[in-house]
Amino acid sequence: AEEEAAEAAKAEEARKRRAQEAMDEAREKLGPEPAKGEAGRVEVMIRTPGGRRFKRGFLGSDLVAQLYHFANLEGGEDIASSSYRLVSSMPRNVYEDRESTLEAAGLKGQSALLMEVIEDDN
Repeated sequence: AEEEAAEAAKAEEARKRRAQEAMDEAREKLGPEPAKGEAGRVEVMIRTPGGRRFKRGFLGSDLVAQLYHFANLEGGEDIASSSYRLVSSMPRNVYEDRESTLEAAGLKGQSALLMEVIEDDN
């Protein structure tokens, strides 16, 4: 039982470290929010599996990676330490190409995205 507790503590420590690294990277790479009314501004709302919602403006020329940085920063440790993808439900579309621009991915105006947790195989 002691070994299991030690393993669990190690796994939790690794999860926290992963989360911190993801949040640090997000803090470093998330660009400034464009002003309301700025040309090419895209309003994005992201909903987590737990029902929390985060809203922010981006530029259509921003990369999809910016959405993930934003989600990691706003979602905190729980989100930043999990594997997830951002999707729209109607029509269903998955936004996993982080090198694509929001415009190229079809995101414009106001967009609502859902966070789908990707289950670990282990």
